[in-house]
Amino acid sequence: MKNEIKMLIALQSFEDIIFNLTDSLEKIPIQIKALEEELSENKKEVENIENGIAQTKKIYNELDAKIKDNTERIKKNDINLMSVKTNKEYHAILKAIENLKLANSDTEDKMIAYLDQMEDENKKLKASKEKLVEAVKKVENKKLVLEKEMEQKKKELNKTVEKKNAKLAKIPSDILNIYNNVKKIKKNRAIVQALEGICKGCNLNIPIQEYIKIQKSESIKFCPNCHRIIYYNTSENTE
Repeated sequence: MKNEIKMLIALQSFEDIIFNLTDSLEKIPIQIKALEEELSENKKEVENIENGIAQTKKIYNELDAKIKDNTERIKKNDINLMSVKTNKEYHAILKAIENLKLANSDTEDKMIAYLDQMEDENKKLKASKEKLVEAVKKVENKKLVLEKEMEQKKKELNKTVEKKNAKLAKIPSDILNIYNNVKKIKKNRAIVQALEGICKGCNLNIPIQEYIKIQKSESIKFCPNCHRIIYYNTSENTE
């Protein structure tokens, strides 16, 4: 029976490795997605600043067009001054010219403010683009590392599955059925070690008489608490 127990221990070991590798392989795409989302946020930051600059330029151009329009109206009013016939008309045109010049002065002040704003936004854009370039390098490098890790783990997984299948072929069917039945119930480790009178599966004490039977390894034994297959390893228990 000791040989069968050793086979089950080896089988459990292979399945533990397979579980851990599978778990790691499932997490790698999630890690890659997180990196891509991080990069996407950096790209959005650049886009938002560019949109802000575009909006500021639009307003600036609208103000510039307004000044040009007012300047043309001032020129026309200057021409009209030449043909006025009354003082009332003359002063009315002068007042219109003055209002247009005041409007242009106010608009120019606004344009200067928008120029300052665009200068600040362009500085932010430059910094954000530099940050994006660094982020792209960082993400691409990390993705390469993760992709290499994925390939390596896939190869390791395939080798471990082959070893597990080779081991399965050597285990008697009745022993394997017992193992599989326990595994279905416990969902994780089907066989665990008994160490110093304690089951390492549930960490509960094993009755002394049952522990003695387990130490003899004459037949397959189960933990009276968690009902996993339990074994006693002489070398590990005497270290």
